[in-house]
Amino acid sequence: MENNSNSMSTLMDEASSSSTHSEESLMVGNHADQTIDYLERVRDNPNNCRCADCDSEYPTIAIMSWLMVICKKCAGKLVFEQILLDSPLPCSKAVHRRLTSDFLYLQSLLSPACDHYLIDLLHDYGNQLANSLLENDQSKLVKPNDQSSQSDREEYIRQKYIEKSYLSSNSDYTQEKLNQMLYENVETSNYEKTLYLIILGANPNYSEKKFAVADHAKRHQQIKQMKMILANGGRDFLSDRIENEEQNSL
Repeated sequence: MENNSNSMSTLMDEASSSSTHSEESLMVGNHADQTIDYLERVRDNPNNCRCADCDSEYPTIAIMSWLMVICKKCAGKLVFEQILLDSPLPCSKAVHRRLTSDFLYLQSLLSPACDHYLIDLLHDYGNQLANSLLENDQSKLVKPNDQSSQSDREEYIRQKYIEKSYLSSNSDYTQEKLNQMLYENVETSNYEKTLYLIILGANPNYSEKKFAVADHAKRHQQIKQMKMILANGGRDFLSDRIENEEQNSL
């Protein structure tokens, strides 16, 4: 399976440890109730009340791609402010942003822009499902804690998400087979298998007969499957083609 990242930059700056409660207090106006609803819905699942990477309490950053919730220390000190403002996040300031930005989509659960389909999936599966895959091999696992240094967090995140050192897989599937399995699975509501195939390296932009994976899920009215594919970098080529045709007809 291909490595998802070809290069690494230097170690990040020390992350901020400001509290979750101070973040929540920044939300004002009409968006406040909606974002608290998102946060509370995700935390209805007790497995989401601790960071998937270091077990810190009350994480507020979602890895929407793989349905996980992490804390600001693991995500990076500027994630909350920058994502909330929909501004680009300097990669040197965040572990996940710098190491996994090529293939993972992070979003604050305090953002009014959260997708409610993905919020539902976070509630239903969340950290338990993703970590059961990514941390399956406990023999090599050395998990950071709330007091761990940023360099320790970075090494763990590198091993977990990029090298996938703790992923126990006896899969001998070729890339083509992984892609085909993903394409077929999005016809169903088996979201666990979709996540597993993506983690194994299935291509979210694989296509057959001019229909990409996201298009295929949409054709079968599997909207949550489509949202998962889009959160992993997949494209809705069918919608793009329709939009282009409409623009060309003007």
